[in-house]
Amino acid sequence: MTRFGWMAVLALGCAKQTQPVALVGPVEQVLERARARSIPDPARSRVHVHIAQGRDEVKAASVGGGVVIDRPGHGRLDLMHPVAGRLYSAVTDGEVAGVLMMDAKRHLVADHAEEVLSELTGGLAGVDDLLAVLVGDLPLDEAEVLSRQVDEGALRVELAGPDHTRLVAWLEPDQATVRRLEGLDAEGAVQLTVVYGPYTEVEGRWLPESLHLEAPAAALVLELRYDRWVVPDTPPEVFDLSTPEGFAREPLEDVLRGLRGP
Repeated sequence: MTRFGWMAVLALGCAKQTQPVALVGPVEQVLERARARSIPDPARSRVHVHIAQGRDEVKAASVGGGVVIDRPGHGRLDLMHPVAGRLYSAVTDGEVAGVLMMDAKRHLVADHAEEVLSELTGGLAGVDDLLAVLVGDLPLDEAEVLSRQVDEGALRVELAGPDHTRLVAWLEPDQATVRRLEGLDAEGAVQLTVVYGPYTEVEGRWLPESLHLEAPAAALVLELRYDRWVVPDTPPEVFDLSTPEGFAREPLEDVLRGLRGP
């Protein structure tokens, strides 16, 4: 599997951090406001994707594409070539996840997407958690709060994740948006880092203009620049996971485990 297919799966949060600002209102309310913040749904956007993946040799590429999010659980990311057209499509319906590799005519499918994503993120995240990351929503809504403190003008909160994992989030006090996320596995190793750029207002609510995601265990760096978020009146019907005629269906999890290396 090439770097594009691997990157598309994990995508289903790259600009510099904003300058510190004074906290507005009681510190305790910032987390509650972030959890209560309304996120446009469904939402779609054109997107520019920069991918870098590899341990011994860094492989990088930049492509255009589109993203569609319909939570809970539904997401699609298409990577496009300006001349050749669609290169890859990553789709999930919350239970199953699949990647179409157009040139190779391969359809890589995980019938238990939650289990696969949990393994990839050290037990931290499932399907809807990663979809939340793409739209700047704070994951783990019901998680226990382990600590909270003011850090460079933001509220730093540490949340208890599943299986002794932890999520650390830096929240902007004015809009209660997420500035940065760090996901730690049960041993305390960082498995996921997401840094958000500015947010844009969409129908009175906030969505990120860009994000920068790193997954050290997979030697993966992903940058997304969103180009004009749109909120459709009805959910797009773009989450079909059937295997097209002429494509070979293969287990996605076997390919991903091989890419992680020893």
